[in-house]
Amino acid sequence: MGCSSCNKVKRLAKSAVSVGRDIARGNYTSIEERRRRLAICRRCSYYDAKLVRCRECGCFLKQKVKFINQHCGLPGAKW
Repeated sequence: MGCSSCNKVKRLAKSAVSVGRDIARGNYTSIEERRRRLAICRRCSYYDAKLVRCRECGCFLKQKVKFINQHCGLPGAKW
């Protein structure tokens, strides 16, 4: 596994822990915020429309946008 793959796995694991906490605490975003976040992602060059996934960080965006403590993992986070 290359270094970039290792970093992707680490980011996904960290995100999974954070999502677990958000679920336990009921920290969900509003429907409007989910739409806003996905609209930003759709304009990004890393957006994979077929999988609704970020090609850079590997996150499944339909799930990630639902949680308050999640954010874009790219440098200069977009949301």
